Amino acid sequence: MLEVINLQKKFDKFIVFDNVSFNLNKGSILGLIGINGAGKSTLLRTIAGVYEPNDGKVLFEGKITYDNLKAKQDIFFLPDDLINRMWITPNDLKNVYEINYPHFSTDKWNELIKKFDIKEKSRIYNFSKGMKRRVFVALAISSNAKLILFDEAFDGLDPLARLEMKEELIKYVEEKEASVIISSHSLRELEDFCDSYAILDNHKLKSFGEMDDAIDKFFKIQVAYEKLPPEDFFKNLNPRYYNIEGRVVTIVIADDYDEKLKVIKDSRPILIDELPMNFEDFFIYSVKGEEK
Repeated sequence: MLEVINLQKKFDKFIVFDNVSFNLNKGSILGLIGINGAGKSTLLRTIAGVYEPNDGKVLFEGKITYDNLKAKQDIFFLPDDLINRMWITPNDLKNVYEINYPHFSTDKWNELIKKFDIKEKSRIYNFSKGMKRRVFVALAISSNAKLILFDEAFDGLDPLARLEMKEELIKYVEEKEASVIISSHSLRELEDFCDSYAILDNHKLKSFGEMDDAIDKFFKIQVAYEKLPPEDFFKNLNPRYYNIEGRVVTIVIADDYDEKLKVIKDSRPILIDELPMNFEDFFIYSVKGEEK
């Protein structure tokens, strides 16, 4: 459905990202993750066809997205910097998007503005950031686009609004076999919502895969000793992370888990406890790398 192939984007001589490649299938929700300045917003704009790549290409259903009106009619992009023109109303926006999206559903729009409590004839500059997001989520779903791109989609939304948005997007993806790419600073929000992930770091695609598989890549263990082994013992395990506090060591292992666990057990600890991992842990240890 979506093919991102050896993509590079730079402004003047500054490379935002380079050699980014991944595929996204129908009916998938991908979480795009990275620290501030990693290039998430620029990548979404490039996929949407707003920016022209300096190298590589973006194909959506076999069509290049940049400068391609036909392709863009099936792609909805919600940026982080929402429109704030004083005179415009949600109904005005609906009229504009009806023109640009030939399969726009007025019935769905009417259903969602009622559910999201959107006053369609009020001027949008009076809306909170969260309410503006509700407006654009309603527009995105009503557009019947096959690919929806959200930049910081949960920003400004209260817990109930986030839940409602997730429910509507999941239903939309299932019914339309559409796909969604969504960036968010809240990794816990993505963990229970996305089925796949992509991590941007240091101008590269650091990691890409299934959300469930990501959490299974790392193991966090807490070990207590009567007499602590030399620090080199833990370094030799090539951990992704370790921390020593008194006689208690927290260590994160990324590979050869069974073998390294046996080595730890042979060091005669008085306690070994495997700690739960979540996607936020995975992101931190993926980006930080090995920490001593």
